[in-house]
Amino acid sequence: MRKHLFIILFGISFYLFGQENTYRFLYDIHQETIFNDEMKKNTPKDFLPEIVNAFNESYEFEVLASNNYSFVKLIEKVKNSQNDAVRIYPEPNWLLNDFEHNKSYEFAEYGDTYVVDSIKIEGLKPTKEMKEILGLQAKKFIFENDEFYYEIWLAKMNGITVSPYYFQFKNFVVVELFKKFKKVEEGGGKMEKRYFLKEISQEKKSTDFIKLIPKKVLTPKELQEKIDKINQMSQNNEVEK
Repeated sequence: MRKHLFIILFGISFYLFGQENTYRFLYDIHQETIFNDEMKKNTPKDFLPEIVNAFNESYEFEVLASNNYSFVKLIEKVKNSQNDAVRIYPEPNWLLNDFEHNKSYEFAEYGDTYVVDSIKIEGLKPTKEMKEILGLQAKKFIFENDEFYYEIWLAKMNGITVSPYYFQFKNFVVVELFKKFKKVEEGGGKMEKRYFLKEISQEKKSTDFIKLIPKKVLTPKELQEKIDKINQMSQNNEVEK
């Protein structure tokens, strides 16, 4: 009897300790867009106010994270009126990161499918700026590419990797992220996004991230080929008309 009880208790302990703790991170994202003359010119005047409002809409992101996975999901808003018909969502709205195998799975709206790729990383330049956010000591980093300028505040928490954006920074939690579109700024307009971490909590139950991995996926190359094929079919139909 004691032997059987020991085996049962051992099995329960192995299961519990084998489960990774899951943490939930809630982010606010604020978008600020000012159209320059070129953007206004290319936007139908009747829809300009709605589109401007859509570009400046605020949203929330939820990130569930363990030591080996993170799951980024945009929290959908309920449409209250016809004025909310135009929606311009921040990205990514569904992203699963598998750090153990260096794979990311993203839902692609255009192709209506899931794309598998390596996890996106970026080299950072540290600054001397520090501050405390939600009890976490954070340091400011910057980087830029041809299109965007970024400011990112990173902190460490239990060795997990958390980011509400595409870029992931191993063993760091993104507590704030600022993204500015450089080319719009040069043309006299403005397009910025700011992500703010506003809440951290530990989930009562561990999340089974493996169940979230899509069964059918495409590589970025396969998705582009699919999109090109759809566009070609659309062009052929227009010519026939």
